[in-house]
Amino acid sequence: SADDLHAAALAHADADLVIAAAAVSDYAPAEASERKLKKTGDDLTLTLRRTPDVLAALGDRKREGQILVGFALETHDGEANARAKLERKRLDWIVLNIQGEPGAGFGTGTNRVVLLARDGRRIEVATAPKPEIARAILDAVA
Repeated sequence: SADDLHAAALAHADADLVIAAAAVSDYAPAEASERKLKKTGDDLTLTLRRTPDVLAALGDRKREGQILVGFALETHDGEANARAKLERKRLDWIVLNIQGEPGAGFGTGTNRVVLLARDGRRIEVATAPKPEIARAILDAVA
């Protein structure tokens, strides 16, 4: 769950390098049921609560010399939104996933990303198999 991920990330928040590649839901059910909810024939309304912002929590605890890398997938104004997230969450790098192009995004073995650094660097990584994308991220961070 998002709560479990939050606890696990904070337990390792002192790592020299944190690459926050896990995507977690922004919302979760406000109440969990211990048993199956039976059909009643009526509509069902769910109340959702905001989950902890794992990346922001890591950014709040960031120490000097630590490198924090986050990810973003934006549907519009990608670079502007990713840069804002980089600043807001105190990241050193953000990996902007390009969505909506052939061979990029979810459900493929390849991706295309743009790496944005706090110091203003911008590195475009052409469409490539995801292990190559991972290597490009590590090379940039190193």
